[in-house]
Amino acid sequence: AVTVSTFTYDIGIPTASLATAAFINVAVTSITGTVSDAPAGVASIGIAISSNNGAAGSWLTSVNNGVFTAASAVYLATSAPASFSPGTDAWSRDIAGAMTLEDGKSYRVDAHVVDKAGNVKDETPGTFLYDVSKPTATISSPANASYLKGTITISGGSGDPAPAGLAASQVSTVSVSIRNQTNNLCYVWGGGFTAGCPNFIPAAGAVGAWTFTPAPNPFQTGQSYVVLARGVDLAGSTQTVFSAGISSVTFIYDTGVPVVGVILATSRELDLSTLAGSAGDPDS
Repeated sequence: AVTVSTFTYDIGIPTASLATAAFINVAVTSITGTVSDAPAGVASIGIAISSNNGAAGSWLTSVNNGVFTAASAVYLATSAPASFSPGTDAWSRDIAGAMTLEDGKSYRVDAHVVDKAGNVKDETPGTFLYDVSKPTATISSPANASYLKGTITISGGSGDPAPAGLAASQVSTVSVSIRNQTNNLCYVWGGGFTAGCPNFIPAAGAVGAWTFTPAPNPFQTGQSYVVLARGVDLAGSTQTVFSAGISSVTFIYDTGVPVVGVILATSRELDLSTLAGSAGDPDS
């Protein structure tokens, strides 16, 4: 009898990559990536996570409510899939129950990949910053409780707070919503106040020095308006608090011409040292 067997010679090194975004918040529930090897395919992958760029005493100890105190990398099983096929496969590691991430801290992900031929690769596919602090967009002009006329340009800045000694992802976008207090509807770009509120529209310029100029001018004299400015950071956290005078201002649009009246004497006066009258603005 003749026995025939075949084998594939594979000296190719497997590789892993990190798909998780560079900045994440609480909405992200798992750390994800891909792994690839050819021709043999991947046999196993383990993931190690450090809270201080691989320093001793910063590695996650386990995936059962682990803490970041291990002296060196501890490669932990991924959540899925349970096995790998030749080619490129996706992997994930659930965050909940496995680890507690800290706001403002950057985490390094290392991978230990073994293919079906026994080739091994240890590498660092990437890092991510965990940021759950919400950003704040601020309004510098107009002032709160002001009276305005003509073309109105709203302007301001923004910031993304970070815990002491740690980092933030920084603001990615600023948008503006304007509500007409007469009909309680919000401004639609290039139109009037016809949308439900709030209706946030992206501002122009840099996030640290933005502007918003409604065009054509949609404001009506004698009416009051509320402006909200909202920031979103790179981790996807969205501002939800709009403090008056900081991220929220109210103004009255007034193009009415003031009226001055003089009360004329009804008879000859010997003493004209005092003249009396009245003044008013019909739209303020």
